[in-house]
Amino acid sequence: MKTSLLKNVLVFSVFSVVVLNLHAQQRCGTMPLLEKRFSHNPSLRAVFAKKETELRRMIQQRLKNQQELKVGATTITVPIVFHIVMQNPSVVTDAQI
Repeated sequence: MKTSLLKNVLVFSVFSVVVLNLHAQQRCGTMPLLEKRFSHNPSLRAVFAKKETELRRMIQQRLKNQQELKVGATTITVPIVFHIVMQNPSVVTDAQI
């Protein structure tokens, strides 16, 4: 019984995420807004096309030079900051974080 309930909750959760994600994609207004701006300022379309062509060229160049993009066996340290929001933050030790 418990595993069946857990399974149903999991299936519902995954389904909800997929449906909400698909619905969110339908509300994106980037292209309609761009078209509106292009109609008000036709020279903007040429600038946009030039930038898009430049971006595509850069992507192709990076794909050709994939060897340069590979990271060697070096260690990368990423600094992380934790903000502890409590009345007395000293209650939380470094070991707990």
